[in-house]
Amino acid sequence: MAVAAFAATLLAACSGDDSKGEFVAAADEACREADERISEIGRPRVEEGIHDYVEQAQEISADLAADLRDLDPPPEDVARVEGMIDDLEAATDLLEPLAQASIDRDAEALEAIQQEVQRITDDVSEFAESYGFEVCGAKVLDPMR
Repeated sequence: MAVAAFAATLLAACSGDDSKGEFVAAADEACREADERISEIGRPRVEEGIHDYVEQAQEISADLAADLRDLDPPPEDVARVEGMIDDLEAATDLLEPLAQASIDRDAEALEAIQQEVQRITDDVSEFAESYGFEVCGAKVLDPMR
Protein backbone atom coordinates (compact mmCIF):
# COMPACT_ATOMS: atom_id res chain seq x y z
CA MET A 1 0.00 0.00 0.00
CA ALA A 2 2.50 2.63 -0.88
CA VAL A 3 2.32 4.95 -3.41
CA ALA A 4 3.86 5.63 -5.82
CA ALA A 5 6.15 6.69 -8.83
CA PHE A 6 8.08 10.43 -15.07
CA ALA A 7 9.04 13.45 -19.48
CA ALA A 8 10.05 13.88 -24.65
CA THR A 9 13.05 15.00 -26.81
CA LEU A 10 15.39 18.04 -27.04
CA LEU A 11 15.94 20.18 -30.10
CA ALA A 12 19.65 19.56 -30.40
CA ALA A 13 20.15 15.94 -31.36
CA CYS A 14 23.42 15.02 -29.66
CA SER A 15 23.48 17.27 -26.63
CA GLY A 16 19.74 16.84 -26.21
CA ASP A 17 20.06 13.09 -26.02
CA ASP A 18 22.91 13.40 -23.50
CA SER A 19 20.88 15.80 -21.37
CA LYS A 20 17.80 13.59 -21.48
CA GLY A 21 19.87 10.47 -20.87
CA GLU A 22 21.58 12.01 -17.86
CA PHE A 23 18.25 13.18 -16.47
CA VAL A 24 16.64 9.75 -16.95
CA ALA A 25 19.60 7.98 -15.31
CA ALA A 26 19.56 10.34 -12.30
CA ALA A 27 15.78 10.11 -11.91
CA ASP A 28 15.84 6.32 -12.19
CA GLU A 29 18.50 6.20 -9.47
CA ALA A 30 16.31 8.35 -7.17
CA CYS A 31 13.34 6.06 -7.86
CA ARG A 32 15.47 2.96 -7.24
CA GLU A 33 16.52 4.32 -3.85
CA ALA A 34 12.90 5.16 -2.94
CA ASP A 35 11.77 1.69 -3.98
CA GLU A 36 14.47 0.11 -1.81
CA ARG A 37 13.41 2.22 1.16
CA ILE A 38 9.76 1.21 0.70
CA SER A 39 10.80 -2.45 0.48
CA GLU A 40 12.75 -2.09 3.73
CA ILE A 41 9.74 -0.88 5.71
CA GLY A 42 7.57 -3.70 4.37
CA ARG A 43 3.81 -3.81 4.55
CA PRO A 44 2.03 -3.30 7.87
CA ARG A 45 0.86 -6.58 9.36
CA VAL A 46 -1.80 -5.16 11.68
CA GLU A 47 -4.02 -2.11 11.73
CA GLU A 48 -1.98 -0.56 14.53
CA GLY A 49 1.04 -0.40 12.25
CA ILE A 50 -0.69 1.21 9.33
CA HIS A 51 -0.29 4.83 10.49
CA ASP A 52 3.44 4.37 11.08
CA TYR A 53 3.75 2.74 7.66
CA VAL A 54 1.86 5.61 5.99
CA GLU A 55 4.04 8.16 7.74
CA GLN A 56 7.21 6.44 6.53
CA ALA A 57 5.85 5.97 3.00
CA GLN A 58 4.83 9.64 2.83
CA GLU A 59 8.32 10.68 3.91
CA ILE A 60 9.92 8.47 1.27
CA SER A 61 7.58 9.79 -1.40
CA ALA A 62 8.20 13.41 -0.37
CA ASP A 63 11.96 12.79 -0.50
CA LEU A 64 11.58 11.25 -3.96
CA ALA A 65 9.51 14.18 -5.22
CA ALA A 66 12.10 16.63 -3.85
CA ASP A 67 14.95 14.65 -5.44
CA LEU A 68 13.17 14.62 -8.79
CA ARG A 69 12.43 18.36 -8.59
CA ASP A 70 16.13 18.99 -7.94
CA LEU A 71 17.06 17.38 -11.26
CA ASP A 72 17.22 19.31 -14.51
CA PRO A 73 15.07 17.75 -17.22
CA PRO A 74 15.49 18.99 -20.77
CA PRO A 75 13.89 22.47 -20.93
CA GLU A 76 11.03 21.46 -23.21
CA ASP A 77 10.12 18.60 -20.88
CA VAL A 78 9.93 20.58 -17.64
CA ALA A 79 6.12 20.92 -17.63
CA ARG A 80 5.57 17.23 -18.36
CA VAL A 81 8.06 16.13 -15.70
CA GLU A 82 6.50 18.52 -13.19
CA GLY A 83 3.12 16.97 -14.01
CA MET A 84 4.51 13.52 -13.26
CA ILE A 85 5.90 14.71 -9.93
CA ASP A 86 2.60 16.42 -9.11
CA ASP A 87 0.85 13.10 -9.75
CA LEU A 88 3.27 11.33 -7.42
CA GLU A 89 2.44 13.86 -4.72
CA ALA A 90 -1.31 13.48 -5.38
CA ALA A 91 -1.05 9.73 -4.94
CA THR A 92 0.94 10.25 -1.73
CA ASP A 93 -1.82 12.51 -0.40
CA LEU A 94 -4.23 9.59 -0.79
CA LEU A 95 -2.23 7.29 1.50
CA GLU A 96 -3.75 8.56 4.74
CA PRO A 97 -7.39 8.35 3.55
CA LEU A 98 -6.61 4.93 2.07
CA ALA A 99 -5.26 3.72 5.41
CA GLN A 100 -8.22 5.16 7.32
CA ALA A 101 -10.73 3.54 4.96
CA SER A 102 -8.91 0.25 5.49
CA ILE A 103 -9.02 0.61 9.28
CA ASP A 104 -12.69 1.63 9.16
CA ARG A 105 -13.41 -1.28 6.84
CA ASP A 106 -15.21 1.18 4.59
CA ALA A 107 -15.29 -0.91 1.42
CA GLU A 108 -16.88 1.81 -0.71
CA ALA A 109 -14.34 4.48 0.24
CA LEU A 110 -11.50 1.98 0.01
CA GLU A 111 -12.50 0.97 -3.51
CA ALA A 112 -12.85 4.59 -4.66
CA ILE A 113 -9.47 5.63 -3.25
CA GLN A 114 -7.73 2.54 -4.61
CA GLN A 115 -9.15 3.26 -8.06
CA GLU A 116 -7.90 6.85 -7.93
CA VAL A 117 -4.44 5.78 -6.77
CA GLN A 118 -4.35 3.12 -9.49
CA ARG A 119 -5.40 5.68 -12.14
CA ILE A 120 -2.64 8.03 -11.05
CA THR A 121 0.06 5.34 -10.89
CA ASP A 122 -1.03 4.02 -14.31
CA ASP A 123 -0.76 7.55 -15.79
CA VAL A 124 2.67 8.05 -14.23
CA SER A 125 3.87 4.64 -15.41
CA GLU A 126 2.58 5.19 -18.94
CA PHE A 127 4.34 8.56 -19.17
CA ALA A 128 7.54 7.22 -17.61
CA GLU A 129 7.72 4.27 -19.97
CA SER A 130 7.11 6.43 -23.04
CA TYR A 131 9.78 8.87 -21.88
CA GLY A 132 12.41 6.18 -21.40
CA PHE A 133 12.56 5.61 -17.65
CA GLU A 134 13.40 2.08 -16.59
CA VAL A 135 12.70 2.36 -12.85
CA CYS A 136 10.58 5.48 -12.34
CA GLY A 137 6.98 4.76 -13.03
CA ALA A 138 7.52 1.01 -12.84
CA LYS A 139 5.06 1.07 -9.96
CA VAL A 140 7.57 2.63 -7.57
CA LEU A 141 5.71 3.22 -4.33
CA ASP A 142 2.76 1.29 -5.77
CA PRO A 143 0.06 0.75 -3.15
CA MET A 144 -1.16 -2.40 -4.88
CA ARG A 145 2.05 -4.40 -4.84
